[in-house]
Amino acid sequence: MKLILPKPPFLEAQAKTEAPVLLVGFPLDITTSFRKGTALAPKKIREVSDSLESYSPRLAKDLCNLEFADWGTLELPESLEDSLKEIAFCAQKALKSSKFTFFLGGEHSITIGIAQALKKVEPSTNFIFLDAHLDARESYLKEKNSHASVLRRVAEMFPQSEIMALGIRSGSQEDFKFVQEKRIYYSENLFLPEKTLNLLKQKPLYLSLDIDVLDPSVAPGTGNPEPPGVNFADLLEFLYSLRGVNLIGMDLVEVSPPWDESDRTAIAAAKIIRETLLLFG
Repeated sequence: MKLILPKPPFLEAQAKTEAPVLLVGFPLDITTSFRKGTALAPKKIREVSDSLESYSPRLAKDLCNLEFADWGTLELPESLEDSLKEIAFCAQKALKSSKFTFFLGGEHSITIGIAQALKKVEPSTNFIFLDAHLDARESYLKEKNSHASVLRRVAEMFPQSEIMALGIRSGSQEDFKFVQEKRIYYSENLFLPEKTLNLLKQKPLYLSLDIDVLDPSVAPGTGNPEPPGVNFADLLEFLYSLRGVNLIGMDLVEVSPPWDESDRTAIAAAKIIRETLLLFG
């Protein structure tokens, strides 16, 4: 496992390797379709984080007061299979040594490697996907571990009853048939009833956020933009609604800097990371 030190690190990250809150970048960009560029996201999001204050007025908390370390970016091989092995190894190490780890993609396939690590570290984990697309194909372009197959691969590792997909507004007929047959809960909005939120507090939770859950007018810098979508304020309100759950990890994926005019998608991603670190760190 080789980690490239962050230059610069994410906003207010401390210069150490051991901390209860960690951030690590996985610059995977192999199965992306339509528009590539996700490998550049970890570096760009760290750069633009400097435009934000470390203090959140909504949460009345400051990253300066959080024990938070940025491990840097994992160097990945050219092979997808080998990359997922490296991601799984690194994720397992991070999850074991932290209270909360934020994984920064990269394409959505990183979640497959992270799920493999969670299967060993916390096999009772629940999953929430925030995504415009269901990503439940058996394979896409002959690749089983495609970014279009992430939910399906996770559903093979964890009980389908413990997986939810929110913000969904797109998918193939195969996608929808799969989730309906497996009775995986999905919705176009981000609302979860209080009863469900209370149930989520009983087990560890992992959250996977594809930036394309946001409307393309808010986050155009992504490989497969899909209008219409969630607005930024509603996404933050959803994150705030999870206060009190045992969120042990989260990823943010599919930011693509070459398609991100004025860096607005990367800046949105950086603010999501700041608020999440302060909420669950």
